[in-house]
Amino acid sequence: LGVEATRQLYSLFVFGAIVDSATRSTGARATKPGAATPEVDAIGGKISPQAQARHIEGTPQWTARGEGGYFKSPADAQAVLDAVKSGQAQVIGRTANGQLLVRYDGVTGFNNNAAAGFVDQPTNVFIVKGTSKVSVVPTSPGATAK
Repeated sequence: LGVEATRQLYSLFVFGAIVDSATRSTGARATKPGAATPEVDAIGGKISPQAQARHIEGTPQWTARGEGGYFKSPADAQAVLDAVKSGQAQVIGRTANGQLLVRYDGVTGFNNNAAAGFVDQPTNVFIVKGTSKVSVVPTSPGATAK
């Protein structure tokens, strides 16, 4: 086999174990960047300003919701959604609530979970909530599919 073919087989072997593990536990498919999935196709391409305001630092909605995970600007949330839709983000799987869990290194959000001892923790792991009124929520960098 040539170098490229060997590389592709290795990727399929290694990544296949990740996909198999994620599929068994969550029903969602883990993906590497660039892979399209039905769960991503079902998500709208534009952030809902009302829903996203709950996760933008300094907004009244963020304060009212207890100042949880946040972005510095709505543009960061839209950049994550754009990466998910274009296949640049990695789909990790689904949360226990069935929401899409993704990793995208092109944007940094902040995980706030004071009860767990995390305040302003930088993260590249995000929950994509909704399909028509979409919002993106920074979550723990160690979050895994459930």
